[in-house]
Amino acid sequence: MRPERAADGTTPLPDLEKFDQAVELAWREFRGTLADHIGTMRGEDILVVELAEEPGVGGYLPCVQFLAWAEDLVRCEVPSNAFLDPRFALSPADEALLIELGWQHPTCAPDDDPGDGSPAHFLDRTVRWSDQLASMAVAAFRDVWSVPHPSFLRAEAIGSRAGHLTGPTVRDWLASDVDPMLAVAPRDPDHLRDLVEAALTDLLGDQPQVDSDGDFVLTIEGHAVFVIPHATEPVVRLWVPLLYRIGGRTRAAETVADLTARWSHLRFVLREDRLNAVIEVPGFPFVPRHLTDLLDRITAFLATVDRSFAARFDAVGYRTTPSPSADHECVPDVPPSLMAVMQLVLFGEGDLAAETAADVCERDRTTILEYMRISAERAAEWRGSLEKARAEADPDEIALCEGEAAAWSDTLAALSGALRVVSFSRPGLAPAPPWNLRGRWSCSRTRPSSPCSTTPAELAP
Repeated sequence: MRPERAADGTTPLPDLEKFDQAVELAWREFRGTLADHIGTMRGEDILVVELAEEPGVGGYLPCVQFLAWAEDLVRCEVPSNAFLDPRFALSPADEALLIELGWQHPTCAPDDDPGDGSPAHFLDRTVRWSDQLASMAVAAFRDVWSVPHPSFLRAEAIGSRAGHLTGPTVRDWLASDVDPMLAVAPRDPDHLRDLVEAALTDLLGDQPQVDSDGDFVLTIEGHAVFVIPHATEPVVRLWVPLLYRIGGRTRAAETVADLTARWSHLRFVLREDRLNAVIEVPGFPFVPRHLTDLLDRITAFLATVDRSFAARFDAVGYRTTPSPSADHECVPDVPPSLMAVMQLVLFGEGDLAAETAADVCERDRTTILEYMRISAERAAEWRGSLEKARAEADPDEIALCEGEAAAWSDTLAALSGALRVVSFSRPGLAPAPPWNLRGRWSCSRTRPSSPCSTTPAELAP
Protein backbone atom coordinates (compact mmCIF):
# COMPACT_ATOMS: atom_id res chain seq x y z
CA MET A 1 0.00 0.00 0.00
CA ARG A 2 1.46 3.36 -0.98
CA PRO A 3 1.60 6.14 1.63
CA GLU A 4 -1.11 8.78 1.56
CA ARG A 5 -0.13 12.16 0.18
CA ALA A 6 -0.69 15.24 2.32
CA ALA A 7 -2.95 18.09 1.23
CA ASP A 8 0.05 19.99 -0.16
CA GLY A 9 0.99 17.04 -2.37
CA THR A 10 3.96 15.93 -0.31
CA THR A 11 4.49 12.45 1.08
CA PRO A 12 4.96 12.04 4.85
CA LEU A 13 8.39 10.92 5.99
CA PRO A 14 8.64 7.19 6.83
CA ASP A 15 8.47 6.20 10.48
CA LEU A 16 12.18 5.51 10.93
CA GLU A 17 11.79 4.73 14.62
CA LYS A 18 9.27 2.00 13.80
CA PHE A 19 11.59 0.64 11.12
CA ASP A 20 14.54 0.50 13.53
CA GLN A 21 12.38 -1.30 16.06
CA ALA A 22 11.35 -3.86 13.43
CA VAL A 23 15.00 -4.52 12.54
CA GLU A 24 15.97 -4.94 16.19
CA LEU A 25 13.06 -7.32 16.72
CA ALA A 26 14.12 -9.41 13.72
CA TRP A 27 17.69 -9.72 15.03
CA ARG A 28 16.40 -10.62 18.49
CA GLU A 29 14.19 -13.36 17.06
CA PHE A 30 17.05 -14.65 14.91
CA ARG A 31 19.41 -14.69 17.90
CA GLY A 32 16.83 -16.67 19.90
CA THR A 33 16.33 -19.21 17.12
CA LEU A 34 20.10 -19.59 16.74
CA ALA A 35 20.61 -20.04 20.50
CA ASP A 36 17.86 -22.67 20.68
CA HIS A 37 19.51 -24.65 17.88
CA ILE A 38 23.01 -24.43 19.38
CA GLY A 39 21.66 -25.55 22.74
CA THR A 40 20.52 -28.88 21.28
CA MET A 41 23.62 -29.66 19.16
CA ARG A 42 25.28 -32.97 19.97
CA GLY A 43 27.99 -35.31 18.67
CA GLU A 44 29.50 -33.66 15.56
CA ASP A 45 26.38 -31.75 14.53
CA ILE A 46 27.36 -28.81 12.32
CA LEU A 47 25.62 -25.49 11.74
CA VAL A 48 26.84 -22.88 9.24
CA VAL A 49 25.32 -19.39 9.08
CA GLU A 50 26.52 -17.30 6.13
CA LEU A 51 25.72 -14.35 3.93
CA ALA A 52 23.07 -15.36 1.39
CA GLU A 53 25.05 -14.63 -1.76
CA GLU A 54 26.66 -16.70 -4.48
CA PRO A 55 30.21 -17.56 -3.37
CA GLY A 56 33.00 -15.88 -5.28
CA VAL A 57 36.05 -17.60 -6.74
CA GLY A 58 38.39 -16.02 -4.20
CA GLY A 59 37.23 -17.51 -0.91
CA TYR A 60 34.42 -17.92 1.59
CA LEU A 61 31.55 -15.58 2.29
CA PRO A 62 31.16 -14.01 5.74
CA CYS A 63 30.03 -16.87 7.95
CA VAL A 64 30.08 -18.39 11.40
CA GLN A 65 30.41 -22.15 11.87
CA PHE A 66 29.38 -24.18 14.90
CA LEU A 67 30.54 -27.77 15.49
CA ALA A 68 29.49 -30.00 18.38
CA TRP A 69 32.63 -31.85 19.45
CA ALA A 70 31.29 -33.94 22.28
CA GLU A 71 28.12 -34.43 24.26
CA ASP A 72 27.85 -30.78 25.29
CA LEU A 73 30.88 -28.92 23.83
CA VAL A 74 30.56 -26.61 20.80
CA ARG A 75 33.33 -24.96 18.81
CA CYS A 76 32.42 -21.67 17.13
CA GLU A 77 34.62 -20.38 14.27
CA VAL A 78 34.81 -17.26 12.11
CA PRO A 79 37.03 -17.56 9.00
CA SER A 80 40.28 -15.62 8.96
CA ASN A 81 41.55 -13.70 5.93
CA ALA A 82 43.34 -16.87 4.82
CA PHE A 83 39.90 -18.22 3.86
CA LEU A 84 37.68 -15.17 3.20
CA ASP A 85 36.81 -13.78 -0.20
CA PRO A 86 38.92 -10.59 -0.54
CA ARG A 87 35.71 -8.57 -0.86
CA PHE A 88 34.99 -9.37 2.79
CA ALA A 89 38.54 -9.36 4.18
CA LEU A 90 38.85 -8.41 7.85
CA SER A 91 40.61 -5.15 8.64
CA PRO A 92 42.83 -4.89 11.74
CA ALA A 93 39.92 -3.12 13.45
CA ASP A 94 37.57 -5.98 12.48
CA GLU A 95 39.99 -8.55 13.88
CA ALA A 96 40.34 -6.54 17.09
CA LEU A 97 36.54 -6.43 17.40
CA LEU A 98 36.30 -10.22 17.03
CA ILE A 99 38.82 -10.63 19.87
CA GLU A 100 36.88 -8.12 21.95
CA LEU A 101 33.68 -10.10 21.34
CA GLY A 102 35.34 -13.24 22.69
CA TRP A 103 36.99 -15.14 19.83
CA GLN A 104 40.62 -16.22 20.01
CA HIS A 105 43.23 -15.44 17.36
CA PRO A 106 43.95 -18.16 14.77
CA THR A 107 46.75 -20.36 16.09
CA CYS A 108 48.14 -21.73 12.82
CA ALA A 109 48.23 -21.44 9.05
CA PRO A 110 45.60 -23.30 6.96
CA ASP A 111 47.92 -26.21 6.13
CA ASP A 112 49.44 -26.59 9.60
CA ASP A 113 48.34 -29.08 12.24
CA PRO A 114 45.96 -27.05 14.43
CA GLY A 115 46.23 -29.26 17.49
CA ASP A 116 43.71 -27.80 19.93
CA GLY A 117 43.69 -24.51 18.01
CA SER A 118 42.40 -23.47 14.60
CA PRO A 119 43.45 -21.49 11.51
CA ALA A 120 40.17 -19.56 12.01
CA HIS A 121 39.09 -17.27 14.84
CA PHE A 122 37.61 -19.75 17.32
CA LEU A 123 35.98 -20.29 20.69
CA ASP A 124 34.99 -23.43 22.61
CA ARG A 125 32.00 -23.39 24.94
CA THR A 126 29.52 -25.87 26.36
CA VAL A 127 25.96 -25.75 25.05
CA ARG A 128 24.96 -23.96 28.26
CA TRP A 129 26.60 -20.90 26.69
CA SER A 130 24.40 -21.06 23.59
CA ASP A 131 22.95 -17.59 24.22
CA GLN A 132 26.45 -16.09 24.34
CA LEU A 133 27.53 -17.90 21.15
CA ALA A 134 24.40 -16.73 19.33
CA SER A 135 24.95 -13.14 20.51
CA MET A 136 28.58 -13.25 19.35
CA ALA A 137 27.53 -14.53 15.93
CA VAL A 138 24.92 -11.79 15.55
CA ALA A 139 27.46 -9.15 16.60
CA ALA A 140 29.95 -10.47 14.03
CA PHE A 141 27.44 -10.18 11.20
CA ARG A 142 26.10 -6.78 12.27
CA ASP A 143 29.24 -5.02 13.52
CA VAL A 144 32.01 -6.65 11.49
CA TRP A 145 30.31 -7.28 8.15
CA SER A 146 27.49 -4.69 8.41
CA VAL A 147 24.70 -7.12 7.54
CA PRO A 148 21.53 -4.99 7.88
CA HIS A 149 18.97 -7.69 8.65
CA PRO A 150 18.95 -11.47 9.31
CA SER A 151 16.98 -11.98 6.10
CA PHE A 152 20.30 -11.51 4.30
CA LEU A 153 21.66 -14.67 5.93
CA ARG A 154 21.11 -18.37 5.34
CA ALA A 155 21.71 -21.18 7.80
CA GLU A 156 22.23 -24.87 7.10
CA ALA A 157 22.68 -27.71 9.55
CA ILE A 158 23.95 -31.26 9.12
CA GLY A 159 23.86 -34.08 11.61
CA SER A 160 21.06 -34.93 14.00
CA ARG A 161 19.23 -31.66 13.19
CA ALA A 162 19.97 -31.49 9.46
CA GLY A 163 18.11 -28.93 7.40
CA HIS A 164 17.73 -25.19 7.03
CA LEU A 165 16.91 -22.79 9.81
CA THR A 166 13.94 -20.71 8.81
CA GLY A 167 13.66 -16.99 9.37
CA PRO A 168 12.38 -13.79 7.81
CA THR A 169 13.06 -13.41 4.11
CA VAL A 170 14.31 -10.32 2.33
CA ARG A 171 10.94 -10.03 0.65
CA ASP A 172 9.07 -10.28 3.95
CA TRP A 173 11.25 -7.57 5.42
CA LEU A 174 11.06 -5.15 2.53
CA ALA A 175 7.39 -5.67 1.74
CA SER A 176 6.20 -5.55 5.34
CA ASP A 177 8.62 -3.37 7.27
CA VAL A 178 10.19 -0.93 4.81
CA ASP A 179 8.19 2.09 3.77
CA PRO A 180 8.04 2.57 -0.03
CA MET A 181 9.63 5.97 0.50
CA LEU A 182 12.54 4.64 2.56
CA ALA A 183 15.92 4.97 0.82
CA VAL A 184 18.16 1.88 1.09
CA ALA A 185 21.83 1.98 0.06
CA PRO A 186 22.55 -1.41 -1.60
CA ARG A 187 25.90 -2.89 -0.65
CA ASP A 188 26.45 -4.59 -4.03
CA PRO A 189 24.64 -5.52 -7.30
CA ASP A 190 23.06 -8.63 -5.77
CA HIS A 191 21.63 -6.57 -2.93
CA LEU A 192 20.20 -4.06 -5.44
CA ARG A 193 18.59 -6.95 -7.32
CA ASP A 194 17.01 -8.20 -4.07
CA LEU A 195 15.61 -4.74 -3.39
CA VAL A 196 14.14 -4.49 -6.90
CA GLU A 197 12.61 -7.97 -6.68
CA ALA A 198 11.03 -7.13 -3.33
CA ALA A 199 9.58 -3.87 -4.68
CA LEU A 200 8.13 -5.64 -7.74
CA THR A 201 6.74 -8.48 -5.61
CA ASP A 202 5.03 -5.95 -3.36
CA LEU A 203 3.62 -4.15 -6.41
CA LEU A 204 2.41 -7.28 -8.22
CA GLY A 205 1.41 -9.38 -5.22
CA ASP A 206 3.54 -12.21 -6.61
CA GLN A 207 7.11 -12.83 -7.72
CA PRO A 208 7.94 -11.25 -11.09
CA GLN A 209 8.81 -13.35 -14.13
CA VAL A 210 12.57 -13.70 -14.79
CA ASP A 211 14.07 -14.28 -18.25
CA SER A 212 17.18 -16.29 -19.14
CA ASP A 213 19.42 -13.24 -18.59
CA GLY A 214 18.11 -12.83 -15.07
CA ASP A 215 16.12 -9.69 -15.91
CA PHE A 216 12.62 -9.19 -14.54
CA VAL A 217 9.87 -9.19 -17.19
CA LEU A 218 6.52 -7.48 -16.68
CA THR A 219 3.57 -7.43 -19.07
CA ILE A 220 2.02 -3.96 -19.23
CA GLU A 221 -0.68 -3.07 -21.75
CA GLY A 222 0.33 -6.13 -23.76
CA HIS A 223 4.00 -5.09 -23.96
CA ALA A 224 7.07 -6.69 -22.41
CA VAL A 225 8.73 -4.33 -19.93
CA PHE A 226 12.18 -5.47 -18.82
CA VAL A 227 13.35 -4.32 -15.37
CA ILE A 228 17.13 -4.65 -15.35
CA PRO A 229 19.26 -4.04 -12.24
CA HIS A 230 22.64 -3.00 -13.65
CA ALA A 231 25.50 -5.42 -12.99
CA THR A 232 28.23 -2.79 -12.52
CA GLU A 233 26.46 0.51 -11.80
CA PRO A 234 23.88 1.48 -9.13
CA VAL A 235 21.11 1.89 -11.70
CA VAL A 236 17.88 0.06 -12.53
CA ARG A 237 16.98 0.25 -16.21
CA LEU A 238 13.42 -0.08 -17.50
CA TRP A 239 13.57 -1.15 -21.14
CA VAL A 240 10.58 -1.52 -23.45
CA PRO A 241 10.85 -2.75 -27.07
CA LEU A 242 8.26 -0.81 -29.05
CA LEU A 243 8.66 -1.13 -32.83
CA TYR A 244 10.67 -2.91 -35.50
CA ARG A 245 10.93 -2.76 -39.30
CA ILE A 246 10.77 1.03 -39.21
CA GLY A 247 10.44 2.47 -42.72
CA GLY A 248 12.25 5.84 -42.92
CA ARG A 249 14.76 6.98 -40.29
CA THR A 250 14.36 10.70 -41.06
CA ARG A 251 10.63 10.61 -40.48
CA ALA A 252 11.15 8.35 -37.46
CA ALA A 253 13.66 10.77 -35.91
CA GLU A 254 11.17 13.63 -36.23
CA THR A 255 8.46 11.54 -34.58
CA VAL A 256 10.84 10.56 -31.76
CA ALA A 257 11.49 14.25 -31.10
CA ASP A 258 7.74 14.80 -30.75
CA LEU A 259 7.45 11.85 -28.35
CA THR A 260 10.35 13.10 -26.23
CA ALA A 261 8.70 16.50 -25.86
CA ARG A 262 5.44 14.89 -24.73
CA TRP A 263 6.87 12.10 -22.54
CA SER A 264 9.83 13.84 -20.94
CA HIS A 265 10.53 11.09 -18.40
CA LEU A 266 11.10 8.51 -21.14
CA ARG A 267 14.14 8.25 -23.40
CA PHE A 268 13.35 6.93 -26.88
CA VAL A 269 16.21 5.10 -28.60
CA LEU A 270 16.13 4.66 -32.38
CA ARG A 271 18.56 1.91 -33.33
CA GLU A 272 18.69 0.64 -36.91
CA ASP A 273 15.06 -0.28 -37.68
CA ARG A 274 13.94 -0.56 -34.05
CA LEU A 275 12.52 1.80 -31.44
CA ASN A 276 12.89 1.22 -27.70
CA ALA A 277 11.82 3.22 -24.66
CA VAL A 278 14.21 3.45 -21.72
CA ILE A 279 14.03 4.89 -18.21
CA GLU A 280 16.85 4.71 -15.67
CA VAL A 281 16.00 4.62 -11.97
CA PRO A 282 18.76 5.64 -9.52
CA GLY A 283 19.80 2.66 -7.42
CA PHE A 284 21.99 4.30 -4.78
CA PRO A 285 20.04 4.80 -2.71
CA PHE A 286 17.18 2.68 -3.98
CA VAL A 287 13.69 3.96 -3.21
CA PRO A 288 10.84 1.54 -4.10
CA ARG A 289 8.46 4.45 -4.71
CA HIS A 290 10.71 5.81 -7.48
CA LEU A 291 10.51 2.50 -9.34
CA THR A 292 6.75 2.13 -9.02
CA ASP A 293 6.12 5.77 -10.00
CA LEU A 294 8.14 5.36 -13.20
CA LEU A 295 6.33 2.12 -13.98
CA ASP A 296 3.10 4.12 -13.68
CA ARG A 297 4.46 6.57 -16.27
CA ILE A 298 5.39 3.73 -18.60
CA THR A 299 1.91 2.28 -18.19
CA ALA A 300 0.34 5.61 -19.15
CA PHE A 301 2.56 5.82 -22.23
CA LEU A 302 2.01 2.22 -23.35
CA ALA A 303 -1.75 2.75 -23.22
CA THR A 304 -1.24 5.09 -26.22
CA VAL A 305 0.84 2.61 -28.25
CA ASP A 306 -1.47 1.01 -30.81
CA ARG A 307 -1.57 0.38 -34.54
CA SER A 308 -1.80 4.08 -35.32
CA PHE A 309 1.36 4.61 -33.26
CA ALA A 310 3.18 2.01 -35.37
CA ALA A 311 1.76 3.55 -38.55
CA ARG A 312 3.39 6.90 -37.69
CA PHE A 313 6.74 5.13 -37.99
CA ASP A 314 5.71 2.89 -40.89
CA ALA A 315 6.69 0.02 -38.59
CA VAL A 316 5.44 -3.09 -36.81
CA GLY A 317 4.74 -3.12 -33.08
CA TYR A 318 6.18 -5.59 -30.58
CA ARG A 319 2.85 -5.84 -28.77
CA THR A 320 2.34 -9.56 -28.14
CA THR A 321 -1.13 -9.41 -26.61
CA PRO A 322 -3.47 -8.07 -29.33
CA SER A 323 -6.00 -5.44 -28.35
CA PRO A 324 -9.57 -6.76 -28.23
CA SER A 325 -11.14 -6.76 -31.68
CA ALA A 326 -13.62 -8.70 -33.72
CA ASP A 327 -10.86 -11.03 -34.86
CA HIS A 328 -8.94 -11.45 -31.61
CA GLU A 329 -11.23 -10.70 -28.69
CA CYS A 330 -11.02 -14.24 -27.33
CA VAL A 331 -7.26 -14.68 -27.68
CA PRO A 332 -5.71 -15.40 -24.25
CA ASP A 333 -2.58 -13.66 -22.96
CA VAL A 334 0.77 -15.10 -24.00
CA PRO A 335 2.56 -16.94 -21.15
CA PRO A 336 5.38 -14.71 -19.87
CA SER A 337 8.10 -17.29 -20.62
CA LEU A 338 6.85 -17.71 -24.18
CA MET A 339 6.76 -13.95 -24.56
CA ALA A 340 10.38 -13.84 -23.35
CA VAL A 341 11.37 -16.37 -26.05
CA MET A 342 9.56 -14.31 -28.67
CA GLN A 343 11.24 -11.08 -27.57
CA LEU A 344 14.66 -12.74 -27.65
CA VAL A 345 13.98 -14.03 -31.16
CA LEU A 346 12.96 -10.57 -32.34
CA PHE A 347 15.83 -8.73 -30.68
CA GLY A 348 18.59 -11.30 -30.95
CA GLU A 349 21.37 -10.97 -33.47
CA GLY A 350 20.62 -13.81 -35.85
CA ASP A 351 18.77 -16.90 -34.69
CA LEU A 352 18.05 -17.42 -31.02
CA ALA A 353 20.32 -20.16 -29.69
CA ALA A 354 18.37 -23.32 -28.95
CA GLU A 355 20.14 -23.59 -25.59
CA THR A 356 18.81 -20.16 -24.58
CA ALA A 357 15.25 -21.01 -25.58
CA ALA A 358 15.51 -24.25 -23.61
CA ASP A 359 16.73 -22.35 -20.55
CA VAL A 360 13.85 -19.87 -20.77
CA CYS A 361 11.46 -22.85 -20.71
CA GLU A 362 13.41 -24.34 -17.78
CA ARG A 363 14.29 -27.29 -20.03
CA ASP A 364 10.85 -28.71 -19.46
CA ARG A 365 9.76 -30.77 -22.46
CA THR A 366 6.05 -30.42 -21.68
CA THR A 367 6.36 -26.64 -21.48
CA ILE A 368 8.25 -26.46 -24.78
CA LEU A 369 5.64 -28.60 -26.54
CA GLU A 370 2.82 -26.43 -25.17
CA TYR A 371 4.60 -23.26 -26.32
CA MET A 372 5.16 -24.81 -29.76
CA ARG A 373 1.42 -25.51 -29.99
CA ILE A 374 0.57 -21.92 -29.05
CA SER A 375 3.14 -20.53 -31.49
CA ALA A 376 1.87 -22.69 -34.35
CA GLU A 377 -1.73 -21.62 -33.65
CA ARG A 378 -0.79 -17.94 -33.48
CA ALA A 379 1.24 -18.14 -36.69
CA ALA A 380 -1.71 -19.78 -38.47
CA GLU A 381 -4.12 -17.13 -37.11
CA TRP A 382 -1.94 -14.27 -38.31
CA ARG A 383 -1.45 -15.88 -41.73
CA GLY A 384 -5.23 -16.10 -42.03
CA SER A 385 -5.54 -12.43 -41.04
CA LEU A 386 -2.84 -11.60 -43.60
CA GLU A 387 -4.84 -13.16 -46.43
CA LYS A 388 -7.89 -11.17 -45.33
CA ALA A 389 -5.85 -7.93 -45.19
CA ARG A 390 -4.47 -8.56 -48.69
CA ALA A 391 -7.97 -9.16 -50.00
CA GLU A 392 -9.05 -5.82 -48.48
CA ALA A 393 -5.88 -4.07 -49.73
CA ASP A 394 -5.21 -2.61 -46.26
CA PRO A 395 -1.45 -1.76 -46.19
CA ASP A 396 -1.25 -1.09 -42.44
CA GLU A 397 -3.00 -4.35 -41.62
CA ILE A 398 -0.83 -6.22 -44.13
CA ALA A 399 2.36 -4.93 -42.48
CA LEU A 400 1.07 -5.84 -39.02
CA CYS A 401 0.00 -9.35 -40.00
CA GLU A 402 3.22 -10.05 -41.91
CA GLY A 403 5.29 -9.04 -38.90
CA GLU A 404 3.27 -11.07 -36.42
CA ALA A 405 3.15 -14.16 -38.62
CA ALA A 406 6.91 -14.01 -39.15
CA ALA A 407 7.55 -13.46 -35.44
CA TRP A 408 5.48 -16.47 -34.40
CA SER A 409 7.07 -18.65 -37.10
CA ASP A 410 10.55 -17.67 -35.88
CA THR A 411 9.50 -18.38 -32.30
CA LEU A 412 8.23 -21.82 -33.33
CA ALA A 413 11.58 -22.54 -35.00
CA ALA A 414 13.49 -21.51 -31.88
CA LEU A 415 11.30 -23.74 -29.72
CA SER A 416 11.83 -26.66 -32.09
CA GLY A 417 15.56 -26.24 -31.57
CA ALA A 418 15.00 -26.11 -27.81
CA LEU A 419 13.05 -29.37 -27.95
CA ARG A 420 15.97 -31.05 -29.74
CA VAL A 421 18.35 -29.78 -27.08
CA VAL A 422 16.19 -31.15 -24.26
CA SER A 423 15.36 -34.45 -25.98
CA PHE A 424 18.84 -35.33 -27.22
CA SER A 425 21.15 -33.74 -24.64
CA ARG A 426 24.15 -35.82 -23.67
CA PRO A 427 23.61 -38.16 -20.72
CA GLY A 428 25.88 -38.35 -17.74
CA LEU A 429 26.03 -34.63 -16.95
CA ALA A 430 25.01 -34.52 -13.31
CA PRO A 431 24.97 -31.41 -11.15
CA ALA A 432 27.82 -30.94 -8.72
CA PRO A 433 27.12 -32.40 -5.29
CA PRO A 434 26.28 -29.99 -2.48
CA TRP A 435 29.23 -28.37 -0.78
CA ASN A 436 30.25 -30.52 2.16
CA LEU A 437 30.06 -28.23 5.15
CA ARG A 438 32.27 -30.38 7.36
CA GLY A 439 35.72 -29.06 8.05
CA ARG A 440 35.46 -26.02 5.81
CA TRP A 441 38.38 -24.25 7.47
CA SER A 442 39.55 -27.16 9.55
CA CYS A 443 37.06 -27.12 12.28
CA SER A 444 40.33 -28.29 13.69
CA ARG A 445 41.23 -31.73 12.44
CA THR A 446 41.27 -32.93 16.05
CA ARG A 447 38.88 -32.30 18.86
CA PRO A 448 40.09 -29.73 21.40
CA SER A 449 41.02 -30.97 24.83
CA SER A 450 38.12 -30.68 27.24
CA PRO A 451 36.58 -32.44 30.21
CA CYS A 452 34.10 -33.94 27.77
CA SER A 453 36.70 -35.29 25.35
CA THR A 454 39.61 -37.33 26.66
CA THR A 455 40.98 -38.80 23.42
CA PRO A 456 41.32 -36.65 20.25
CA ALA A 457 39.96 -38.41 17.18
CA GLU A 458 40.32 -37.59 13.52
CA LEU A 459 37.26 -36.19 11.80
CA ALA A 460 36.17 -37.66 8.50
CA PRO A 461 37.56 -35.57 5.61
